[in-house]
Amino acid sequence: MPRRFDEPSYRRLFAVVEAKGGSTPADQTDAFEQLILYSKNMYAVQHNRRLLWGITACGAVVKACLFGPNFMLASTEMGLGSEEGRSELVRLIVYWTFCELDKLGYDPSVRFNREHGCMEIDVVPPGNGDGTGKQTFYSCEVITVAERVFGRHTRCFIAHRDPASAIERVKVAKSGIIIKDAWPEAAEHAKDDDRDEARYLRKIHEELPGDRYDGMYPEFLEGGRVHLGNEDTTQQFVGDSVWRQLNEHAEREGEQMALRVHKRIAMKGIGKPLKTISSCLELIIVVADVMSCHSGIVEHCNILHRDISTANILARDTADGIGGMLIDFDMAVDVDRKGNAVRTERTGTYPFMSVGNLEGSPHNRTALDDWESLLYILCWLGTYGWNTATSRTDIDDLEINDWSEGTPTKIARKKRHHLDSARNFAIIPDEFNRDIPDIKYLQWLV
Repeated sequence: MPRRFDEPSYRRLFAVVEAKGGSTPADQTDAFEQLILYSKNMYAVQHNRRLLWGITACGAVVKACLFGPNFMLASTEMGLGSEEGRSELVRLIVYWTFCELDKLGYDPSVRFNREHGCMEIDVVPPGNGDGTGKQTFYSCEVITVAERVFGRHTRCFIAHRDPASAIERVKVAKSGIIIKDAWPEAAEHAKDDDRDEARYLRKIHEELPGDRYDGMYPEFLEGGRVHLGNEDTTQQFVGDSVWRQLNEHAEREGEQMALRVHKRIAMKGIGKPLKTISSCLELIIVVADVMSCHSGIVEHCNILHRDISTANILARDTADGIGGMLIDFDMAVDVDRKGNAVRTERTGTYPFMSVGNLEGSPHNRTALDDWESLLYILCWLGTYGWNTATSRTDIDDLEINDWSEGTPTKIARKKRHHLDSARNFAIIPDEFNRDIPDIKYLQWLV
């Protein structure tokens, strides 16, 4: 069921304070862990929060914390036993009291309209940093919430062009508009951004021939990078100096600090999650539609999706009954640009990632990697089911469990073993849930 904006608890909080009686390292670690848990809950219900503040108070030691899509910053200690420490805490509270909403972590382009009791969401055309051409949509329902502290923080709203329709909960099919708000990894400058969902959806709409694929992918309406005075990025929020320190710390740990950019797009086309599918035969129809669309996009648009997963395959109502829909092109690449298909970073969900993806292979990613992901998805759903009616309880000793346990290298090794021969692979479909009606067709398919 879609979540409502009036859910209680963390909805009105600005920041969380976690207090401990002691000030030992164990107390401080526990306070940070609690703060992370609270922050996760705040992100899930505050749909206009870009970043979150928090405070840990362990004994007389206070620290301020800032959570972003891919970082957590903690201040130096503010000791309440000293005049300097108390002054620093007072200055922080005064800053919070008088600074702009965006510096507090809120998004002024997503507002609550008290008159109509719904959210107002501004969507601006690509490149219009001054806000010209802005369109305002209205929503009372969010169907995807930011449930993690770190990551893309993807939120999806069912939207309408007028507040009356949003308030009356006009049937989704009559609106058909989804607003997607997320913080994907991206290049600093839009012109260099080779993973831009808005650009890919425009290209697909323009270059995919005829009406054969209508409804099988989201139709781009408007949107792009979010500007709040300046372009809204993780670097812009913390400033160049702090961003440089974050990068230096990541390099010392052998990692890379990815820039995340705030993007928002309006799309037409609404699907339903796989859990709404009522039979094995419907599941086969849905995935057939999705991969037909995937092949058309590769052939005619030279775009590779690279993130085939259960979350990105939706069911949709059609004149003939049911069909499929492929969504979320945040990880896609334009394979006709030199070098763009060569990606060694891991993209996707471990159980569904191809062996080459898991291993970070330097070789070109191709459509075969996505088809390999589909094979794993069908095996996963055939084994574990896709909703309550098709789920099972005897899952402890299944061979397929190895696809989600351990390091990426270990998972890749197990998948290689299963794909090594027909005999090795047969173990997987042999463990499909035989209580699912018509499961034999899915076993035959894989």
